[in-house]
Amino acid sequence: MIRQFQQFSMNDLFMIITPKKRINANTVIIYDYPKGHPYVVRTSQNNGIRGYIEYDEKYLNPENTISFGQDTATMFYQERPYFTGDKIKILQLKSNKLNHRTAMYLLASMHKAFSMFSWGQSKFNVSAIGEVKFDLPILPEIGNKSTYDLNDIDWDYMQERIAELERERIAELELYLKVTGLSSYTLTDEEIEIVEKARKIGKIGGVLRHKNFKIGDLFQAETGNVDLQQSDINGKGCYFINSGIENTGIKGKTDRVAKIFPENTITVDFWGNSYYRPFEYKLATHNHVFSLSGKVIKNECVGLYLVMQMAYFKNLFSYNKMATWNRLKVLDISLPISYNSDGTPKIEPEHIYHPDGYIPDFDYMEKYIRAMQKQVIADVVKYKDEIIANTKKVVSE
Repeated sequence: MIRQFQQFSMNDLFMIITPKKRINANTVIIYDYPKGHPYVVRTSQNNGIRGYIEYDEKYLNPENTISFGQDTATMFYQERPYFTGDKIKILQLKSNKLNHRTAMYLLASMHKAFSMFSWGQSKFNVSAIGEVKFDLPILPEIGNKSTYDLNDIDWDYMQERIAELERERIAELELYLKVTGLSSYTLTDEEIEIVEKARKIGKIGGVLRHKNFKIGDLFQAETGNVDLQQSDINGKGCYFINSGIENTGIKGKTDRVAKIFPENTITVDFWGNSYYRPFEYKLATHNHVFSLSGKVIKNECVGLYLVMQMAYFKNLFSYNKMATWNRLKVLDISLPISYNSDGTPKIEPEHIYHPDGYIPDFDYMEKYIRAMQKQVIADVVKYKDEIIANTKKVVSE
């Protein structure tokens, strides 16, 4: 059967609502774990959720809606009531057809429609948002009409298509787990002990001691030598990395002649976003992206641990205070250090990593990351099982 599609505008589908209150992040305590309600901002990560806050519930925005970052076009389905930060609009469907699967279909179509816009454009005012159009499937029995409304949309097909994609991803996941040997994701006794050690860091009687290491002592920094642009991307050669968190800063591939940076390095952009790179790449120059190398990056797991400790960098920098090497090199990251059997710190005579000769505990860092990977896989498998159960329920109904 040939599927028919028609264009619908944002105004056709949604009521575009201003949140009940814009909550300034500087006026609340933001928790990393569920406490209170989600706090949705313009980030493209974690479903737009910066964290969780406790606030007057009369300012909650309704569940089962889509949050829209007004100057970034970041949009996410929100199943739960939520608070919002600056420049967020609430998209409320003008029918009762919105659920997890129809939202995923709508968001895919909306992302495509908004992809032509750039960050910060004034085109994202309410009237312009409402005029944006995208294609949606219509019911097969609908004939040619001069106008179409929400009742003409094939909502069942949208759900079925998303369910089909979920099943495909589950099959790919199961194959990946089998090939990589991650199908066994139960923590060993040693890994449980490592996780417990991490929880005791900084507490009285903690069994794992850390020292602060300066970025300038651990790494050497380099920048690109050619001002690569979006127009240089042609799908050939090395990855091209620019600033930003979208796709971890990877913009595509280019074979334009430029300095190639080695794998097993770390990039930090002018926002302070840090990522481990297991592949060769080229860097933009106009946005001050740094490539960090050094003996401290022993392998991928250690690299990921180091990046984890750099996560706070993104809270330090902005357009008005960009990350430069002079600012980065004096920052500290906290790392576990190696100890002798008698309980004294191991000291490295050449003082490669620290002015006092402390040596990072690379074995611990590697084992900690592997334990975290297992926990993430366990969560993914749990989610996979929930999808399978929900899919069977939909089919039976």
